Amino acid sequence: MSTEIEPFDAKLAQRVQALSAQIESQTLELASLRRNAPGATAKKFEEEFKRRSEEDEARVKKQEEMDAEAARELKLDVGDMERLGEVQGTWQRGTEELEELKGKVGGTVARMERAKRAVEFVEGSG
Repeated sequence: MSTEIEPFDAKLAQRVQALSAQIESQTLELASLRRNAPGATAKKFEEEFKRRSEEDEARVKKQEEMDAEAARELKLDVGDMERLGEVQGTWQRGTEELEELKGKVGGTVARMERAKRAVEFVEGSG
């Protein structure tokens, strides 16, 4: 039994060596990306977030200034205050009546407590 061996192919060996070097290079690149990519991505996200936040704040501030200017330019005409005296009088009478009721509440509570004791006395002796 004879074993046949192919003659050494230098081109094929060179191709295998080149592919091995390429695999090694890409493996190193992948390891580098695994180390550095998360931090770089986070930094880019943070910078973009900060930039967009500043843009949004500037846009909101500009809109608020425009709204404030529009409000300053707006003139409200409330018309004649014909009933001002009547409204003030009604308010004053209402306030006085509330204060009067507030003063009477104490007396009413006292009468109710006396009535409650009288009921308890009558129910207790009956």
